[in-house]
Amino acid sequence: MGDITLVAEKRSIKTQAHLNDIRRSKMIPSVVYGGTKKNIPISVSAKDFHNAIHGDAGLNVIISLELDNQTDKVIVHEVQRDVITKEIIHVDFHRITMTKKIKVKVPVHLTGEAVGQEMGGVVDHTLREIEVECLPGDIPPHFDVDITNLNIGQAILVKEIPKDPKVVLLADPEQIVVHVVTADKEEPKPEPAAAETLEAAAEPEVIAKGKEKEEADKGTEPAEKKKQPEPDKEKK
Repeated sequence: MGDITLVAEKRSIKTQAHLNDIRRSKMIPSVVYGGTKKNIPISVSAKDFHNAIHGDAGLNVIISLELDNQTDKVIVHEVQRDVITKEIIHVDFHRITMTKKIKVKVPVHLTGEAVGQEMGGVVDHTLREIEVECLPGDIPPHFDVDITNLNIGQAILVKEIPKDPKVVLLADPEQIVVHVVTADKEEPKPEPAAAETLEAAAEPEVIAKGKEKEEADKGTEPAEKKKQPEPDKEKK
């Protein structure tokens, strides 16, 4: 598991306009909490944060967060993205101790091409991440699942995923990770009247999305107050 350094700056909790000013300066409003220390509102370089999470470890990267001449080991606990642009608008960092186990979610990557696909089957990847418990230094970047020998009607379960003995999988051992199913028949096209009904039903969704963005913009502190469900969230 990689360990990189990220320099943080303290910030005040003010208005949404103030937060937008921070973002325009290529910084991301954030907060760091956990351990025996108090919660501290901070901001970090957007470029440095993007570089940090786009390595092999992804969002599970261990970060040495430097703030006021002190360094804490942290892990990303939550990332909020703008519902329209998908740009990162807020990050929660959680302090960790390298000798204490933590729970995180690890992505599942599929490798190979299932033999069942040659017979018209479709790969259904039902479980894309698995929660694990382990020491921070033992967090796997991802689980590789080989589906090459998977035929139609066959599945790979959580208990069949190869893992390090130092990593405990918290998901149900019998839960399906991936299976190959028969291709669904093409759905008949709706009659004109039905199509009009579907179009009418879809209109409020577009309006709702616009409203969702507007409401997100009005909040003053997206992650710290936890009262705005609008932004997309990636939790640990």
